[in-house]
Amino acid sequence: MVSHQPAAYIHLGDLQYECGDLANFLQNYDFVWGDKFDDIYPVIGNHEYCNGSHPNAEGYFTYFGAKAKPSGASYYSFNVLLPTGGHWHVLVLNSNCSVWAPAPGCGLTQAMENWVRADLAADDALCELAVWHEPAFGTNVPFGQKTEMRIPWWTLENRGVDVIMTGHSHRYERLRRMIHTGAANSTRGISSTIIGVGGKSHTPFVGPFVPNSLVHYDDFFGFVKMVLRADGWTQAFKTIDGRSLDAVSGGCH
Repeated sequence: MVSHQPAAYIHLGDLQYECGDLANFLQNYDFVWGDKFDDIYPVIGNHEYCNGSHPNAEGYFTYFGAKAKPSGASYYSFNVLLPTGGHWHVLVLNSNCSVWAPAPGCGLTQAMENWVRADLAADDALCELAVWHEPAFGTNVPFGQKTEMRIPWWTLENRGVDVIMTGHSHRYERLRRMIHTGAANSTRGISSTIIGVGGKSHTPFVGPFVPNSLVHYDDFFGFVKMVLRADGWTQAFKTIDGRSLDAVSGGCH
């Protein structure tokens, strides 16, 4: 990842196994990523909450400090500035919004959803990316698909957000542009990719793929490289053995 010299690293949750307490973050995550700390934008996952045994995710919030809570909440946004001018707007959400304390809530009138509406209303970027940990749609998503994340998805879709990236499932899966119901829609739908290939383990796909699943790998570790333009992007799955898989491009709407 470092060899590509990215403007930002977005780490999609479950950054420290098995429990993201502060001692583990300092011993392991910081050992690998500490010198890139300023360029990292963290996403909170279920292992940051230690699957409920640390309901305040104190290790994660202590380690990342203001980076994880720039506005005092467990979700935030930032801009990636483009060399040609303008920017991409990125929303970092908390897919654990309905569990553990203090869960922000993900319903239509609850804290995170209200924030999403206000944040998007204040932004004038043509291109917008949203990231969180547990997918709303995907094949064999552990613990079931996060149906509550379809509420933020509905708002993102209506604002014209272009891309969603998630983790959690230990595999790679790219899906067709969809709306919040899971129906394919090439005009209003959002492109989404599950990128759970950071190194913990591989989880094989079992049974049929969900509707709109386009590309799927369960046997490579790696990361996704995004190249952002003023009117669109390219993305490719880069594996640790040097392959470039599933290279695609999209336009903003």
